[in-house]
Amino acid sequence: MKLVSNGALVGALLTALCPLLAPPAAQAATLDWQTLSGQAPKVIGHRGAPNYLAENSLPGYELAGDLGADMVETDVQVTRDGELIVMHDGTLERTTNIAARFPPRNGGYSVADFTLAEIKQLTLLPTGSASYSHPGFTPTTDFSVPTLGEFLDTVNAYNATHGTDLGVLTELKSSYTPEVNAKVVAEMLDKGFGETGSNGAVQSFSVANVREMSALFEAAGADVYVDLLGYGGVQTAEGWALSLNGSGTSYELLSELAGYADAVASSYTYITEDFVAAVHAAGLEIYAWTLRPTDEASAAALLADFLAWGVDGFITDNADYVNAALANSGYDVAPAPVPLPAALPMLLAGMAALGGLARRRRPALAA
Repeated sequence: MKLVSNGALVGALLTALCPLLAPPAAQAATLDWQTLSGQAPKVIGHRGAPNYLAENSLPGYELAGDLGADMVETDVQVTRDGELIVMHDGTLERTTNIAARFPPRNGGYSVADFTLAEIKQLTLLPTGSASYSHPGFTPTTDFSVPTLGEFLDTVNAYNATHGTDLGVLTELKSSYTPEVNAKVVAEMLDKGFGETGSNGAVQSFSVANVREMSALFEAAGADVYVDLLGYGGVQTAEGWALSLNGSGTSYELLSELAGYADAVASSYTYITEDFVAAVHAAGLEIYAWTLRPTDEASAAALLADFLAWGVDGFITDNADYVNAALANSGYDVAPAPVPLPAALPMLLAGMAALGGLARRRRPALAA
C-alpha cells in the first residue's frame, strides 16, 4: 500500500483543522448568557419526553437524555400501601390501561386506592403524539409504572452507561405531606442524589413542602437544589413576590424565599423582564415551565425574550427543539466540531484527541 508522505499528511491535517484552530477574533461573535450563573440555561425534560414516548415512563426519561436534556422532571404520587410511584395525575385512567384490568374503586381510579403490586400490573399508555417507539432509540427499560426508586436507578444507570450527568427534578404535589417529604428525601439520599455535584433537585407548589424538604436536606448535609413553583411575579408593599395562584392574592416574598430555596419555577406565560431581574436580584434562579414547541423555529421564537432577560432554565416536553434553538441562538454555546473532508477517514484513526473538541454537556444544575 502506498504511504502518505509526511508533507501531504501535515497539509491535509492543517486543511481539516484550520477552522477549529482559528483564534477567537476570527470566529463569529457570540452573545453572553444573561443567566444568574452566566452559563447556558438548563434544559429539563418534563415528564421525560412525552411528545415521543409515554409520559413518566423510564424509556421516556432515557430518551430525554438522548435528546440532550440536562435534567429530567418527574412527579410523585403515593399508593394505598404508602409506596412512592412516578405519576403526574392523582388518578390512573388517563395514562395507564387500568380500566381494562380493574373495576373502579370509590367511584374512580385514584392512585391512593390501589396498592403498588396492583399498579405494577399496569402498562403506561402514550398520550397525544407519543407512542411506544422512537426512531433510532432502543430503551433498556419497560413501560410499567415506575417507583421513585426505579426512576432514580434508571437515571444513575443512564449516566454510568453514557458518561453523562443527567440530573433529576422531583416534584411533590401541592398538599403538605410531611411523611411523603421525608420518604422522598430519604430515597434521593439513598440513590446518591444528595452528594455534592450529584445534580439532584426537588420542587413543589407548596411553600410548606419546599421549606421542609430544604430543612431535611440541609440537616443531612446534602447538596440538593430546591425551588418553589408559581405563576410569575407580583409587586407588594414589601417587595417582589412569587405568585402562588396566578392572581397574586397568594404569594411568597422573594426575600423570604431566598432564605430556604435556590430558585423559582414559573409558568412561562407569566414571566416578565422585571420579574426575572427581581428574582436574580434576590440571588435566586428562575425556570420556565412548560414549553411545548412544535419545531426548532417555534422554540427559537418562544425563547428569544427569555434568553435576553436571563431565564436560567426551561422545563419542556421537547428537549430536542429547545436544545437546537439554544445552539443556534447566537449566544455562547460551544460549536459542534467542524466536519472533516470525506477523503480523510484514514487520518482520523490516530486522532483520538479530537474527541475533546465535541460539544460538552452544559453544567449541571447543582454544580
